[in-house]
Amino acid sequence: DEIQNIRSGVPVIFISGYPDRQLGDQESESISIVTKPVSPADLLKKINTALAAMEADGTIKTILAKWGL
Repeated sequence: DEIQNIRSGVPVIFISGYPDRQLGDQESESISIVTKPVSPADLLKKINTALAAMEADGTIKTILAKWGL
């Protein structure tokens, strides 16, 4: 919640050991939930999706500029 309050829309990936049914319906366009065990391929897909979203809305450029990159 704090990350979303600072910059709404930033993709967030939560990794949980709880089963899907205990997490409820908390996923949204910018929030992904991955439950353990997760395969490296599935985790990489979630990360790539989050990075693509950040690239599409310019968030990555903003972050890199702040870091002087």
